[in-house]
Amino acid sequence: MRVVLKQISVRAYEIVECPEFIKNELFSGVIQLGNPNVEPEFIHPTWLSKITELCEENNVELIFQ
Repeated sequence: MRVVLKQISVRAYEIVECPEFIKNELFSGVIQLGNPNVEPEFIHPTWLSKITELCEENNVELIFQ
């Protein structure tokens, strides 16, 4: 399993590939506040520490393009 992020600007990373359980953990609070039918496609660089932590805890490879 792996998470692939592509930097598209200094303020955004596109989520190219990500296991569903990582997305659920990462976005659970955000999706509840917004439209639950819209899946986030981008993350702000400030979220990199959280996604890195989740990948390490679950032995998921994190790749930056």
